[in-house]
Amino acid sequence: MDITESPGYATGWAWAKEHGPDLSELFSSRSVATPELRTRLFKEASRRWPSDPNHLENDLLQVAFVAGAMKAAVETLPLEPQALAAIMDAAMEMGMTWSMEKAKVRALQALQAKPAGWWRKKLVGASPLDVVAVLSIAWRKDWAKERGRSDPKSRWEILIDTMGVRELDALLNATSITELHDGVSRYLIDAPEESAEIVSRYAREGNVIYHYPGEIVG
Repeated sequence: MDITESPGYATGWAWAKEHGPDLSELFSSRSVATPELRTRLFKEASRRWPSDPNHLENDLLQVAFVAGAMKAAVETLPLEPQALAAIMDAAMEMGMTWSMEKAKVRALQALQAKPAGWWRKKLVGASPLDVVAVLSIAWRKDWAKERGRSDPKSRWEILIDTMGVRELDALLNATSITELHDGVSRYLIDAPEESAEIVSRYAREGNVIYHYPGEIVG
């Protein structure tokens, strides 16, 4: 399914058409393509479809909503040529984000289908659950404040927030997970087509921490 075929796209287009005057007051023709507009649109989208590990398609609907709203903004707001070009570039970026989010959803759904034994099994040196454990430290450092709570809801929330498509694919298809200790200690996740390196222990220099567990470094 293309982004324009998503229900979120049509909803975003209709919303921006209805709220065109409000957007015109908030964003001038010079600022309409700024990150502030995207933030405003994403807030509106997440109000309709909150990010939820049990409903992964919500993130796709959010991206489609923003793309549809930007398309409507092109047709609704009085834009100078420079702003028009910028907002069209931003809409194209939403299309690329949509493709990446779709790939991420597919990987997460495949991981959710894995049996409990797969998560506990050591793949040479460490298990997928060992990887999730260090990612949970990164989640508390980088995401807890934004989410408004100190603990993640589930391993799925940890994976959604801390991993990209490449890392998810590597974990999904991992043939080995080994812990390396040359320099910064890290888990090396090897898969036939992807690999990822994730810091497994705190790295300190004196009293200064310069790498946290769960940080993706390769």
